[in-house]
Amino acid sequence: MNIDEKIDLCRWLIIRHDTLRGSTSNRAAIILSADAVIITLVLFILDKSLNKLNQLTLIEMLLYILFVSMTIVFLLISIVWCLNAIASIWRPIGEEISLSQDGSERLYYNARDTIRTFKTPNQLLDSINSIEKESELSFAIMEMWGTYNLYRKMYEYMRKALKLFVISFFPLIALLVIYIAIQFN
Repeated sequence: MNIDEKIDLCRWLIIRHDTLRGSTSNRAAIILSADAVIITLVLFILDKSLNKLNQLTLIEMLLYILFVSMTIVFLLISIVWCLNAIASIWRPIGEEISLSQDGSERLYYNARDTIRTFKTPNQLLDSINSIEKESELSFAIMEMWGTYNLYRKMYEYMRKALKLFVISFFPLIALLVIYIAIQFN
C-alpha cells in the first residue's frame, strides 16, 4: 500500500467513525427520550396516588418512597450519561484525547488544532503548500486516533445510560405493584 492509499484509508476511517459517533448520539437521544417518558409515568403515578397514601402502613409508605426515589435517581443519572454521549456537556471529550498541548499532530484534519496553530489564512496556506506526504499521513493517523477515542468515550456513556435505564425498571415495577394495590384497596 503506497502512502496515498494509506492517507485515503485514514480519511475513510475518520469519516466512518464520525458516522458511528452520529449514530451513537442518535441512540443516546432515544434513551434520553425514554428516560423522560418513564419519569413522566412515575410523576403521574405519584400524582394519582397521593390522596391514598395515608392508607399505607409505615413500611409500605417507606417502600413506596424508596421505589419512587430509586426510579427517578436511576433515570436522572441515565439522563446525565445520555447528555455526555450526545454532547459531552460536562467536560469536552476532545480535551481528553488531545495528544499534545498545541495539537500539532492533527493539523489540517482537526479544525480546533489547526485554528490554534495558525493565526491567519496565509499561514495555513503556506503550511499546506509545504507539507510532505509522510507528515500528512502522520496528521491523518493522529486524527484517526482521536476519532477512535472520541467514539469509544461516547459509546461508553451511551452504554452506561442504557444500563441505568434498564435497571430503573426494577423499582418501577415494584412501584406499579404498590400503585395497583393502592387503587384496589
